[in-house]
Amino acid sequence: MQLVADKVHSYYRSFSHGYDPTRSNAWEVEALLRSMMLPDVQSPAFRDLDTFLMQWHNYSRYHAEITLHCEQIQPLESDDPDVYPVQCIGRSTLRISRDTIKHFFQPLLADEEMVQRLVGKTYDFPFVSRFHFNSAGRVFNVEPRAELAAGLLDLVVDPFSTVRMLGASKLTDDGCLHAYSNQDAAGASSTPAVDVL
Repeated sequence: MQLVADKVHSYYRSFSHGYDPTRSNAWEVEALLRSMMLPDVQSPAFRDLDTFLMQWHNYSRYHAEITLHCEQIQPLESDDPDVYPVQCIGRSTLRISRDTIKHFFQPLLADEEMVQRLVGKTYDFPFVSRFHFNSAGRVFNVEPRAELAAGLLDLVVDPFSTVRMLGASKLTDDGCLHAYSNQDAAGASSTPAVDVL
């Protein structure tokens, strides 16, 4: 059980400042992820491992800064002796750029005053992610859950602005934020929308 908990710790250490495929250590980060997770890993937040990496890249490049901190890793009990669940409780802190608004809160671009208030600010929110490992020590299922709405309320303070931001986003029930596709944001591209953890 400790081995799978160590893998979760390594994952959060590697992705603590996001993922950029152009960085010199990108191949190490990607190799870690591919050795840890099955290619067809299941999740309500993404459809496969390649989509997951794309999400991380978009999440990282469309924010001015990203910090992911795992505060606690807990091995969990399982009824299935061949399944080893591990839970991480942590916090995400993200600094907003104009690209953040363009790709995650696209309708807000029409309100330049609000955009100016948001650019440069950070939003911070708790998350809980569960990783389900098989008997070979690889993740076959990931269940992320984030309290993004609470982070946005702390950011903009007033409930009306929070509702506007939530309404401008593609937030799922489990707290995952979808990016608008380039076609949505720019009006003419074929890049598909992706979830962001």
